[in-house]
Amino acid sequence: MSFPLTILPGRTVDLTLDFTPAAEGRRSAELTVRSNAVNDSILALQVTGEAANASIAGKDVQFGSVKRGTMVDSLVVELIRNIGEVPIFITDFSISNPEFVLVNPPALPFSLLPDDSIDLVIRFAPADTGIHEGILIVSSDAEPNQLEIPLSGKGDDDIGIVRSGISPFQFSVAPVPANGETVISLTGSRVGTVQIHVIDMEGKVVRQMEVDIPKGSRRNIVWDGKDNNGIRCRSGRYVVKASSGTESYDQPIVLLW
Repeated sequence: MSFPLTILPGRTVDLTLDFTPAAEGRRSAELTVRSNAVNDSILALQVTGEAANASIAGKDVQFGSVKRGTMVDSLVVELIRNIGEVPIFITDFSISNPEFVLVNPPALPFSLLPDDSIDLVIRFAPADTGIHEGILIVSSDAEPNQLEIPLSGKGDDDIGIVRSGISPFQFSVAPVPANGETVISLTGSRVGTVQIHVIDMEGKVVRQMEVDIPKGSRRNIVWDGKDNNGIRCRSGRYVVKASSGTESYDQPIVLLW
């Protein structure tokens, strides 16, 4: 469209406006139209727009102990989630430590709708004993542009059963901090029983639970913030420990009242 522009009697003209907000929130502007109209040679039009939130979140991945020289693939359910209000575009994955590898990642780039999540399989293959850590970096057009997801595992020689294949379960805890109630989500890669222990900072088990998880199913267990005697635990830091056979995972939480 070029100016000056002639509009014939009874006709209209459509205008396309680009809105590129630099930050969240409501924005407004004034579009001024100058013409030779006798009734209103200067027309002021109010223009408004809302800058929506584009955010992405992830969760820590803990492998526990793995015999060195072997590998284990862990299906991490809902590892990355769009917690914003608009679709986001994932453009790249990278991992800082070669002992952690993404197995069959999705083709890039791809879109993630609001409140949608993606499951990923991560492989841990420790070459030596000791604690191993890495960072999974997820690049996108959301905030943050580079999401860093901590990865950790332990290489060990002293394991009676060599771990291989898919881990028997994956678990997550939310919300953190917890306002009196915490949901512990468990997803089974194969049939098994998972023991849940809530441990205070003195190392005391304040609550113990157990759940059977059929292969491929998901279970949500609610911890109401009370101990095994039904007494409300005090506000503070705790560790939720989930274990099944030789597999064990810890997740720190904060309980608030």
